[in-house]
Amino acid sequence: MQHIDSGLDVKPTISCTKAHIKMTELDLANSTGSIEVDGKIVTKSQVLPAFPENDPGIEVNTYKAAIEPVWHLPGLAKRFEVSEELLRRALFEGMSFFLSILLTYEER
Repeated sequence: MQHIDSGLDVKPTISCTKAHIKMTELDLANSTGSIEVDGKIVTKSQVLPAFPENDPGIEVNTYKAAIEPVWHLPGLAKRFEVSEELLRRALFEGMSFFLSILLTYEER
């Protein structure tokens, strides 16, 4: 708290959380044997109480990270040890060329 009181400007740079992916394509891949349930990364989905007779399929445990363009990208680029221009280009391309402001906005 003393850092904030002293005027330190703290900006978040990244957010990470656990997630799971549930897609029909995964269920199809499992039914053909392309993906096997290992109980750790690939798991059986929970049976829905309203539909106990339906096969719930599978899901993949993962982590997801979010980098918001409103966050301080120069500081994030420094932490990743890349240029700000490279980070902005990678984010822009990774978001399927959405938010062109990533390429044109200059931090102040």
